[in-house]
Amino acid sequence: MKEFNVTRLIVTNRVEIRTRLRPDRLRVRAWRRVEDGQPRGAAEILEAQLRPRRRDGSIVAWVAKFQAEVKRRRYIEVEAKWRRPDCKDFDTYAWTFALDRT
Repeated sequence: MKEFNVTRLIVTNRVEIRTRLRPDRLRVRAWRRVEDGQPRGAAEILEAQLRPRRRDGSIVAWVAKFQAEVKRRRYIEVEAKWRRPDCKDFDTYAWTFALDRT
């Protein structure tokens, strides 16, 4: 019987953004450390796919799908921005969470 030494764990993640409006911008970043509630070190930008979720033919949400390599623990931030129709500003929403290798 062969033994396998798994040194890399690639995890596929999904974040559902519950709005019918497609985000104008989407950014997914990952860090290896957090101290005092703040990310430390350089962020890794993760490539994400954005797909609509439909119910009865209508868009009800958008799903951001991305992959992250987890050696021990990774801290993830998903940030979505929508341009306000009445001005040049953006509305921004962010989701943060940790991925553990257990």
